[in-house]
Amino acid sequence: MTALTASFADRTVLRVGYGALQLERLHDRRDEAVQLLRHAVELGVDHVDTAEFYGFGFVNAVIREALRPEDGVLVVTKVGADPNPGGRLPLRLAQRPEQLRASVEDNLRSLGVDRLPVVNLRRLDTGPGLRPEGDQVVGLDDQLAVMTALRDEGKIGAI
Repeated sequence: MTALTASFADRTVLRVGYGALQLERLHDRRDEAVQLLRHAVELGVDHVDTAEFYGFGFVNAVIREALRPEDGVLVVTKVGADPNPGGRLPLRLAQRPEQLRASVEDNLRSLGVDRLPVVNLRRLDTGPGLRPEGDQVVGLDDQLAVMTALRDEGKIGAI
């Protein structure tokens, strides 16, 4: 069983979690989305990946409704992009420190929590997809400084 688990944010979790992005497909069927996530937890899912930009906040709202503290599910959020309703792409880059702080605050609000257990920083300088340009080209040290400050303020657990 140990091969199926990993240490993550001072917890032991299954190596495979639930990527909540797929819940946005049920945007017009919120009750089904909640039921689906509840069923995943009943089947043993112990950590969920989400972001405020998934479904323009819809996914976080489903997580807020579906998950209970006694479920013990680790919610892992990400920052580095924001929702972009009506845009050519459904998200826009948010790499600047003040944008990262605002994204953390948005996730706190939409998930209805005072602290995000884990926040992943989505940097866009490698891999396929969008590339930062202009003021969105930000050094990792500047990004980590704001993330560390948020952790020190108690708003983030692990980065």
